[in-house]
Amino acid sequence: MIIPCLYQAIFWDLVISIRHAYVALRMIEIAFISFRFLFFRAPLLIVWTRLPVLKGTKKPYGELATIMGPEQQRQILRIHEARDLTLGDITSKEQLADYVRTARQQSDHSRSLPEQIAGRIVRGWLMQLGLCYVKIGVILSMRTDIPDFIREELRYLQVGTPPMSPKCVNKQIKREFDELHRDIRDVFEWVDLTPLACGALAQVHRAKLRTGDMVALKLQRPYVQAVVDIDTYIIKHVVVPFLWTVFRGTRKMEPTIIADYLSGSMVAECDFYGEACVQEEFIKHLRENTLYAQTIKVPKVHLDMCTKKLIVMELMENIHPLDEILEMDTDKLWDALTMKVPQYPEDMSVHIFRVMASVWGDMILNWGVVHADPHLGNMFLMEPQDGYGWRICVCDFGMVQEIPYHLKEWLRDWFRAVMWLRDPEEFIRVTMRDIEPTRILHDLHWTFPRIVKSRYSDSVSREMIRLILPPDAESHATQPREFLRERWIRQQDGSEVPFIMSLRPAAGRTTADDALEIIERFTIGFHADTILTKGHWAVFKTIMYIEALLYTLCKNASWNDIFMHALKQALKEELKYDIERCNADSIRDCLTEVHDLLERPSKMLEIGRRPIP
Repeated sequence: MIIPCLYQAIFWDLVISIRHAYVALRMIEIAFISFRFLFFRAPLLIVWTRLPVLKGTKKPYGELATIMGPEQQRQILRIHEARDLTLGDITSKEQLADYVRTARQQSDHSRSLPEQIAGRIVRGWLMQLGLCYVKIGVILSMRTDIPDFIREELRYLQVGTPPMSPKCVNKQIKREFDELHRDIRDVFEWVDLTPLACGALAQVHRAKLRTGDMVALKLQRPYVQAVVDIDTYIIKHVVVPFLWTVFRGTRKMEPTIIADYLSGSMVAECDFYGEACVQEEFIKHLRENTLYAQTIKVPKVHLDMCTKKLIVMELMENIHPLDEILEMDTDKLWDALTMKVPQYPEDMSVHIFRVMASVWGDMILNWGVVHADPHLGNMFLMEPQDGYGWRICVCDFGMVQEIPYHLKEWLRDWFRAVMWLRDPEEFIRVTMRDIEPTRILHDLHWTFPRIVKSRYSDSVSREMIRLILPPDAESHATQPREFLRERWIRQQDGSEVPFIMSLRPAAGRTTADDALEIIERFTIGFHADTILTKGHWAVFKTIMYIEALLYTLCKNASWNDIFMHALKQALKEELKYDIERCNADSIRDCLTEVHDLLERPSKMLEIGRRPIP
């Protein structure tokens, strides 16, 4: 008995020591790469690529020389939200033509030399460190608190990474089909070894099956799993804790939450077979919803040909990446912008972009999953075909976060409090319900545990108003009221129209940024000893992404476009549940909301129950 246990202990000690040795070697490599790039390669390329006497000569370090070289032309939509006019504000074809012409002229204007160099050093450094750090760069590219010139450069990481060699591609595809015990020559007529797109983890190739169908192959880069395993360990246990000590944030969000999410999502992205199964589930969700079945497209997957490192899916043709739609023919673009969707008011602009945003609201509040990587590189505008009009094609389902049922219910109630009811007391009550332990609530007031866990009703709202909160909690209790007052925008002429919640005021922080900060800081005054989960952080991070994407395309869009369709569906489900179980009290409590919903079924902007005082 002793000898096997001894061997077992020695074995695990050996495994752990080997892992630590790999981590130590990788950290030494990261330090060496950073030193070499920042002090040798970057300065050399900055000078080399700008010397007139060297123009036309072969530059060293390949792709890195292109990154560090002088700016030629900026991709139009990656200049982002600096403009006063967006595609969503266009009202005529002539105005669209002027907008496109002006945008193309602006894209020819280079940034200042210091901004060019600083942005490209950050981008080049992350690419030199490897794919995990490229993914971090993609995350930072969607943050509004990152300087514009750095954010613009980091957006190129969404689609612009060096490709694998044709020899490596052929070897990788053959290896994956050997795992399936199938000969690649029996499956494909041909495979184009020149990639259609290159990402941090994989690249996409065009191929033709023996059946005659055109497909796209998403092929994982070699040694990705090993690199991700080591780098996520370093990010989780070294990088994030160090950054947290330097840039300490609120105590309500511990660094382990963010680190766990980053490491977990990156590891999950390496499982391509799991991603293919998730993609199939999304297709089912879209097929069951009449709004999305006609307007959103997800490529079909050939699951029998998929492995952990290869996805074979339907090839999408006649598609335009969203960051390149201003390079489309103006007539086609105008046709897409003016396409009408029956579920939206006729006078509302760019229905296609609003439907794209609405999908994420349904994911979060109704489906229980969320595509956590919505950026310009993962969205395409698809031309009319197969009997459908213009559609949005969504791809890359590697970073999909499952939302637990209790969190989905909390999110439904929280968004209803913020958007449907515009009720500060309900905002406070729902927030406390999910992140405060019963003991803390009871210490505040003996009725708090019962009130917080109750279903919403006018009587519960009145009880919340009557409660006397401790003096040290007063400022935190008023923050939700200030948030609602600042974010809701009333029509300028003073007419009696309900409010809409803007994505951000004057190109400032996104609404999700402010909402998450309030939720993080809100309960400090209540002496709470709990923290937000990684599920909270993942959802609000995703909302920040879709806000940034939607704001780029349609400045006048709002949270209503993202969440109102989902809230309506949720309210209908609740009513159906109560009717089936003859829950008369609950039916009576929500009759006011149901009447408001049925009275204006097609006007998504006409919401709310009473103005903020």
